[in-house]
Amino acid sequence: MFWEKKIETMKQKELEVLQLKRLKTTLSQVQHVAFYRNLLSGAGVKPSSVKTLEDIQKIPFTKKQDLRDGYPFGFFAVPMKKIVRIHTTSGTTGKPTVVGYTRKDLDTWSENCTHPYHIRHDRKTYGCWLYTKRSGHMVRSHSPEYDHGGCW
Repeated sequence: MFWEKKIETMKQKELEVLQLKRLKTTLSQVQHVAFYRNLLSGAGVKPSSVKTLEDIQKIPFTKKQDLRDGYPFGFFAVPMKKIVRIHTTSGTTGKPTVVGYTRKDLDTWSENCTHPYHIRHDRKTYGCWLYTKRSGHMVRSHSPEYDHGGCW
C-alpha cells in the first residue's frame, strides 16, 4: 500500500536527486531571512555551492536561542501577508519561539500527518500522540475530513 507511489518507489539515485533539489530550494528560501543569510555566508554555503547531499554537513545548526533572538517574526522567510497561522511555544524557559505557516505549509503538514495514519491504521492512538506531543501536527485536526478518532 502506497501513499505517494512515485516517491515511495523511486530508485535511490532519483531520490537523492529530489533530496538535493529540495535542499537547494530550502537554502534559496532562507536567503530571505537575515539570520540565515549571515549564518550561511559565514560558513561559505550558498545554494549554488551545494553539489551533493554530503554538503549538508557544511550547514551550521540553528540553536533554540537563535530562534528566541529572532522573536517574534525575525525568522519568517515570506511576507506577513502570506502567513495564515501562527504557533508559539509558551516561553516558560525563555522568550517564546514563533512559527508562521503559509497555506502551502499547512497543506504540507496535513499531508505529512495523514501519511502515518494511512500506513498505521490506528488513528485513535496515533492521533492522540501526535496531537499531544507534536504541536505542528495540530494542523491536521483543523481539516474537515480528518477523523479525530474520539481523542478530544
